[in-house]
Amino acid sequence: EESFPAVSDIHCSIHYTGFVAQSLSVEPVSTLEDIADLSRNQPMILVSVGGGQLGHDLLEATVAASPILAERLPQHHPQVFTGPFIPEEKLRSLGKAAIGQTNLTLRKFTPQLLAYMQKAHLSISLGGYNTTMNLLRTEVNSIILPSNKDWEQTVRAEKLEKMGVLDLLHPEDLQPKQLADKIIQAVEKRSRANPFQPLDLNGAEKTRSLLQALLEQPVAA
Repeated sequence: EESFPAVSDIHCSIHYTGFVAQSLSVEPVSTLEDIADLSRNQPMILVSVGGGQLGHDLLEATVAASPILAERLPQHHPQVFTGPFIPEEKLRSLGKAAIGQTNLTLRKFTPQLLAYMQKAHLSISLGGYNTTMNLLRTEVNSIILPSNKDWEQTVRAEKLEKMGVLDLLHPEDLQPKQLADKIIQAVEKRSRANPFQPLDLNGAEKTRSLLQALLEQPVAA
């Protein structure tokens, strides 16, 4: 009702299915890079921006904050995925800025992002639907930066923050020291017990069941 303004124009039954979220893989297939990264003993700070068309300011801020984190969280290792579609000039600029930062791993893409979220001590990402569902599925401690141009992203993120599920980043937090402070606060915070419990992530299965029930209903002559 909040995000779909034409709901009052619908004159048939409306069913709430729950969120549609990707399932966790029982035996994920990993590359050699993934095996090495996921085997690292240091607590992981995972940073991802989806496809890489957006979120460059978050990536740049993370790389700039990494030396501060190396001093203040020396045991943690930022693992950054730029996205496969990041412009090459942006990727080169990030790579240049990351030279010499031994506490930072910079890669374009992994097919096993859920496995990284399951391992991560903290996940930092944009606020798109699929990424948010991945965060809810893995129940990882997380910070998200919702797009200020996407009203639904902002509303969803603010509701989840109020539930204690995640923390929000704002554009003014993307200065290196401010971002490092937010990361440290998130790493050290203690969330209330099981804030994920009220969230239903079985939307795909419930949709199938609803459609099956509709197909099995007798039709009047």
